[in-house]
Amino acid sequence: MRLANTARGLEVLLAGRLVGRLARTPRGLVAFQYDRDWLADGYSINRRKAHAADLVW
Repeated sequence: MRLANTARGLEVLLAGRLVGRLARTPRGLVAFQYDRDWLADGYSINRRKAHAADLVW
């Protein structure tokens, strides 16, 4: 897994494929959101819960 810095935050890549993005919220917290294409046929990297398209961690 690797992180790539972009204007939209840090992209999280696995084997060169976009998994999602890490970004700072207006309140200063760091959040992660899965990319919609990853959700279509990828898998959850969170072992606790299944992922949801609109879920921000």
